[in-house]
Amino acid sequence: MIMRFWWTNKEDDAAIEKVADKWLKWTKKESSKRGILYPFTYINYASKHQDVYGETLSKENMSKMLAIQSTYDEDLKFSKLVPGGFKLPKQH
Repeated sequence: MIMRFWWTNKEDDAAIEKVADKWLKWTKKESSKRGILYPFTYINYASKHQDVYGETLSKENMSKMLAIQSTYDEDLKFSKLVPGGFKLPKQH
């Protein structure tokens, strides 16, 4: 499902994001309740409030991605220097 919202007043950003987030949570809850939820979030269409990796990747695949990150980007330069987008969660 793709939802799109349009508005012209920048001052409304926070209010629109709040409504969109609330609507998204409701649709996920309802589709789960009805047994029709497909737990996949396409990263290009996700909002900044969604956990695209947590909702989409298995724990095994997340572990692999974090292992690759720690091997090739242990200082997290990619996460720090590339603006925007979805970054892997910080390892504890």
